[in-house]
Amino acid sequence: MLLTLIRIKDALLLKIRHHQNLILQAMFLIALTFIVYSPSFFGSFIFDDIGHIFEDRRLRTFSGLMKIWLYPFEDYQHQYYPLTSTTLWLAHSLWGFKTLGFHLINVSLHSFNALLLWRLLSQLKVPGGYWGAMIFAVSPVNVQSVAWIIELKNVQSCFFYLASAVIFVQMLPQMGRRRWALYGLSLGLFILALLSKAATSSLPLGLLLILFWKRRETFWRDFLLLIPYAIIGGGFASFVKHLEENFSGAGVDLHLSLADRWVLLGQTLWFYASKLVLPIDIRFIYARWQVDATQMLQWLPTLGLILVLGLFVKMRKKWGNGPLVGLLYFFAAVGPLVFMTVAYMRFSYVANHWVYWASLGFTALMATAVAQIFTHQKLRVAVMLVIVCALGTRSWFHAHLYEGPTAIWSHVLEANPVESMAYLNLANDLRKTDTDKSSRMYQLALTYSPYSHRSLFGLGTLYLVNNQPELCRFYTTQALFYSPGDYRIQFQNARARIVLGQVDECQKLLEKILKRKPDQFESIVLLAHVYLIHGRVEDARKLADQAIEIDPEDHQTRGIVGMIQARDGLFEEAKGNLLNSIMRNPKFSDGLLTLGVINHQQGHLGIAIMYYRRALAVNDDAVAANEKLGLALWEQGHWAEALMHCRKAYDLDTARILAGRRAADALGHLGRMDEAKMLFEKLQTSQARSPQLINERAWLLAVMGKPESLPLALQVAQMTQHQVALVLDTLAAAYATTGDFKNATHWCNEALVITGKSGEATLEVGLKARLKSYEQKQRWSSYSREAEPDASN
Repeated sequence: MLLTLIRIKDALLLKIRHHQNLILQAMFLIALTFIVYSPSFFGSFIFDDIGHIFEDRRLRTFSGLMKIWLYPFEDYQHQYYPLTSTTLWLAHSLWGFKTLGFHLINVSLHSFNALLLWRLLSQLKVPGGYWGAMIFAVSPVNVQSVAWIIELKNVQSCFFYLASAVIFVQMLPQMGRRRWALYGLSLGLFILALLSKAATSSLPLGLLLILFWKRRETFWRDFLLLIPYAIIGGGFASFVKHLEENFSGAGVDLHLSLADRWVLLGQTLWFYASKLVLPIDIRFIYARWQVDATQMLQWLPTLGLILVLGLFVKMRKKWGNGPLVGLLYFFAAVGPLVFMTVAYMRFSYVANHWVYWASLGFTALMATAVAQIFTHQKLRVAVMLVIVCALGTRSWFHAHLYEGPTAIWSHVLEANPVESMAYLNLANDLRKTDTDKSSRMYQLALTYSPYSHRSLFGLGTLYLVNNQPELCRFYTTQALFYSPGDYRIQFQNARARIVLGQVDECQKLLEKILKRKPDQFESIVLLAHVYLIHGRVEDARKLADQAIEIDPEDHQTRGIVGMIQARDGLFEEAKGNLLNSIMRNPKFSDGLLTLGVINHQQGHLGIAIMYYRRALAVNDDAVAANEKLGLALWEQGHWAEALMHCRKAYDLDTARILAGRRAADALGHLGRMDEAKMLFEKLQTSQARSPQLINERAWLLAVMGKPESLPLALQVAQMTQHQVALVLDTLAAAYATTGDFKNATHWCNEALVITGKSGEATLEVGLKARLKSYEQKQRWSSYSREAEPDASN
């Protein structure tokens, strides 16, 4: 009895020690993975991250989450992976666009994938399974899938993929309810993998190979279990293939025959195998080589594959079925891609992130080979450590490239100095920090790809940022020649046109975009702005409501809502929204202008002038800003500066009659009477029946001593039925000019009666001074209506 207890105790201690070792090994594997990828933790968004994360407004609202799942045919997503997008949606909800959190998710999932691979290889009794998982964790080829944020779809889908495989293998020897519960769980995990990325549809092939390897005696019975996997996986893969080839891949013609694709199969598989074994030159993007099946030498890689496959088949008795299964899985996991037309193949036939799942089998094959060759345990461990350290060090250095776009694209250009896409993306990255260098990069991109609509679009965008809308319009029009349906180019062309004052053309372009893409956010906001310019407030309000539904926190939305609220007289609410928008975009000139108008109407003239000046700092030729600033300065009596801005607004747009009147009035206050007279005459040619303009011109002529002031003064007095004090004041001055001081005195007294009732105190003081002059038989010669002539400034 005592002996039995001792044996039980020893067995328990051994089991505990074994579990402790497993935990320590798992912790070491996770720690190693985090260390290797640590250089990328604070990396920014790069390449597709911008469009699929930062610019994807579906990630910002709950209604956007519904669109992610329910509207797969929206062409802004190049594949349908709603579960991955849901993870991104949750991440954005938690920490916004801070990239550290996104990187930590990727690295965590990759480390879990390494643990799951270790578990799967242990279940299959693969020699060196732990080392295989470690090689997978630190392989430089996998850096792109882990350090690049958008490749969350790879690491997340692989997590569910491996979890499904582990549960499936665990299910095989089970019986009864437990067997079917595990089977349902495995199938459910497979569906989650597909919803994360459709490339995981290769799992049924992997499970089929496992059955062939480990379950020969019950193969056909177990084979039936794979039928639902095959149906679901095949159906989902076909659906996503349809999306890929008809949306983002639409119009992509690789000009490859079937024979060319068989040639390409051999070339790509050898390429990936060489990078996994000897990752010397790992690139973010590789140059696309020429494929020609008529060249016999190009068939050598495919023939080599057949020979290698034949060798593995022949050596089954000596090596077992494991190596053959690993090789076949590697072929099946990445090979079929060459028979598809993928949008990325415009740039390259190979990509590191495409081999992520295939590397599961290949790294296991590598570890098995080392375990079989080096039978001495210490020597085997030493060799494995050397391999892991070498690969880990290479990955650690390579992960530094993912700190930002400049590092990535500079690295690409080192290997391929004629890669136009690298110049284009480098130019995009430099656009906000170094416009001269950015322009040179765009020109180089066009040198190597003269018909690239993307480069023309980028160059147009650069010119718009640099306040050169004419050049933006030119280059985006050129880009539309090569890609007439690209809404992004149409939108940028519309932006250039509105800056140039071509509002109607801008409106037509925006309405054209929204007819095809009703939820295109930027076009909705800009069209709402255009409608406000045209005074179509209700139409603008409808678009603003639509923009709020898409992204309620966006500063552009807040700006448009603020402008509408200002039109509705909701000044305080408008100020809050406009200030929020301007904090995010200090160059939002229309928002600055609207804030100026609000403060002007509220009597805060100094604050209004400050906002008008800020609006002009963005565009000193803005007509409205010049007009509003000039009018505000005119109210303050700053005649010289008021003249400058009002005259500029009128010269830019002769329909701005009020600005022209105030400019003429400022000239009068500055004593430049002849210039004021000429400007009033010019104004009256377009506004012959304006009482205000006639009265102002008559006043100028009266103080200049011109008798022709009297007919004008009589005309405007009759138009106003002798009920306006300012008009009667002018009439009195005009009579005094002709020497008729009796009528001058009469109408000056009539004006005083009206001011006494209306409370126009300043004018009343001036009228009393003029009455005294008329009684003394003297005309009024000062342009100012105040009691004392003002000093010119």
